[in-house]
Amino acid sequence: MTPEETARQAALRYVDFAPRTAAQVRRRLLRDGHDDTVIDGVLGFLARAGLVDDERFSRDWVESRGTRKGLGRARLGAELRGKGVPRDTAEEALASLSPADELAAAAEAARKRLGSDSLGDPAVRRRLAGFLQRRGYDWETIAQVMALLREEPA
Repeated sequence: MTPEETARQAALRYVDFAPRTAAQVRRRLLRDGHDDTVIDGVLGFLARAGLVDDERFSRDWVESRGTRKGLGRARLGAELRGKGVPRDTAEEALASLSPADELAAAAEAARKRLGSDSLGDPAVRRRLAGFLQRRGYDWETIAQVMALLREEPA
């Protein structure tokens, strides 16, 4: 087999397992010792075949991790950048996350984390705020969640 065919087969196996970004495929092929020109050709083939699409990957990632996992914009953006998605593509995908949906996801995550603890305890509030911050929510969203939870009957 030619180097191009070998790289193409390796890339197809890699993207068959899970959706990948172009940067992830490039890193994997470089790690396997393939040449840059070969990798460029393989990435072009994968893009034309619709198997590598950073925009679609970003939208799906934000939908999945933002809604189902309850992560905020900052965390989602960091994860996308870590996967090699260009900043403008990541920002475009993050724009699809509405503030209302983000607030609802943050409130749900906070309710689960809070359990039977009371927000009257400052230590509980501090731990809950830290939890939400690590999940990628900004301070404005965290303050809104705290206000929502204080209004809810115990």
